[in-house]
Amino acid sequence: MVQIRPAINRWLIVTIAWQVLVIGACVVYALTLGSSPGKSPLWIVPPMGAAFGIAMPLQLIVMAILRAVRDAR
Repeated sequence: MVQIRPAINRWLIVTIAWQVLVIGACVVYALTLGSSPGKSPLWIVPPMGAAFGIAMPLQLIVMAILRAVRDAR
């Protein structure tokens, strides 16, 4: 468990930084492309896909962390 804790802390820092970057890019995209008149409502699909797309890798990593913590006990 002692070896796992620093790895989890590093992972959390990287994950939070990545999510902030993705959400920031989505906001910039929405502000620049969403403000032009006459666009199709499908302009929102890429930022929504990016925001939801970061969830799947996070779920896989969380499952691996939980398995490692369980095995470390």
